Order: sequence, then C-alpha cells, then structure tokens
Amino acid sequence: MKLTIENQNQCKMAFYYGNRAPSSLKDVHATLPQSADNAFKVQVRPDEKFEVPPKKQVLHFFLVDCFKPFKGPLEFVIHFNYSNRPYSLSLRVPLLLTNFVVPTTLEPPQFVAAWQKYGNEKGPIVLKLDKYDLQSLKEAVTDKMKLFLVSGVEKVADNLVAAGTFHTATKSASGANVTMPCLLRIESKPNAPVIRVTIHSGHPSVSEALLNAVTNVLNGKEQQ
Repeated sequence: MKLTIENQNQCKMAFYYGNRAPSSLKDVHATLPQSADNAFKVQVRPDEKFEVPPKKQVLHFFLVDCFKPFKGPLEFVIHFNYSNRPYSLSLRVPLLLTNFVVPTTLEPPQFVAAWQKYGNEKGPIVLKLDKYDLQSLKEAVTDKMKLFLVSGVEKVADNLVAAGTFHTATKSASGANVTMPCLLRIESKPNAPVIRVTIHSGHPSVSEALLNAVTNVLNGKEQQ
C-alpha cells in the first residue's frame, strides 16, 4: 500500500495486489468506508470488478477527500473469488485526522495565547504506552502527528506542547478551504510508560478526532 497526501486535504492510496497462485483472482472489488456525517468521500479506480492474473500484480487506486474531522483508522474490505470460492480481506488503513494536519510554528507566548483562546478541551486522559522514550515521543508528535513542537512553554522537561492546523476540502463563504487550529499537551515522567494528554482546538469535533489520532499513533491504552 502507498499513501500520499496532496493539497493538504486529499489522500491518494494505491493497493498492490500480487497473485502468486496458479489461477486468477476474479471479481476483485472493494467495500469502501462510509461517513454518516459526510466527513470524507472515497473514490475508487477501477470501480468495476476486475481480475488479477497468475504471477501478475495489479494496482487499485483510492482517493479520499477530507471535509470534516473524523475518527480513524478507516476500514476497506477487499473481495475476490478464487477457484469459485469467495474471500474477503479487511484492511484497517492508518488514515487519521493528523494526516491532514500541517505544523504551525508558534513562539511560546503565541502558544499560550492560543491555548487560552481555543477551548473545546478534550481530556486530560491518561494513556498507558508499551514503553516510554522521550525522543521517540517527540518524533511521533512531529513525524506522525505533523505537529510543531513548541519549546519554552513547559517547565518540566518531559512535558511537550505542539501546534498544527487541520485542513479540509470544505469551502467557507469566502471560497477558501476551512482550516482549524490544533493544540496538544502531553505530560510525562521519566521512565514511566504513562502519559497525560490534553487537546484544545477550534471545534469540539476536531478535539475529539485529534485525541483519537494521538491515541492511535502512540498505540496508547486509556486508563480510568
């Protein structure tokens, strides 16, 4: 699978189907994830059933447009027939709100002002991690969540704050694409695989979806 983000609000995916069997995979098609509130739209090409011949590889293309915050991952189900028997393969694609986030560079006073301005607080919640490593946590925030780490806000060295902007394909009244600020705070302690996460953003649904993304990226288990 190959995943590429374009225009900050669109995801292009390619699934590679390789057939090492002596007979063809027939009637290959996909059941697409659905959004009850039209948060995203998925298009597929080819959209008709197709065949993967023996010893061949065929590409299946998907296009996801993001219009609103959503909770991931997204589930795609691939169907095919082999030797007159039907098969289905469920694929949980790691497509999250953070795939459509761009880092926002802020100075410490700007972050503090934004944190106070944008409420819609979600959390704090406590997440148990498989293991704790501060450098790995920082890399997850910047590389996977696409947020900008703001230094100089927290007095505790193991705490992190970060900022980004969520981009959508929804048009505002002015014709510009709608965006929303995303703010993250992580409190942690050295050598303790437990962190506390708090989200602020421009809308409650963004906060909820961002918290979902953070939990998935860190593979955290919420503690009561």
